[in-house]
Amino acid sequence: MDVARRLRVVTRLLKNAECALRDGRMMFELERAHALCADFFKKKGNLEQARENLRTAIDIFRQCGADGWVTKYEKELALISKE
Repeated sequence: MDVARRLRVVTRLLKNAECALRDGRMMFELERAHALCADFFKKKGNLEQARENLRTAIDIFRQCGADGWVTKYEKELALISKE
């Protein structure tokens, strides 16, 4: 593995650790909670609250480098923004 790739891997691991340890909280769980709240509000027909929770979840996922989750919830946000 070349040095640049190692640096990217280490940087991502550090960001993940920071997210897990920031303020003694589990940030990933906070992100998931926002995503679950968005789903709840969507089912209840409150699309503005759903969008707000999705935006928050996306921001936190992005900070933690959880790109797959960012992509997933950006697609969901785009879908409900059309409604």
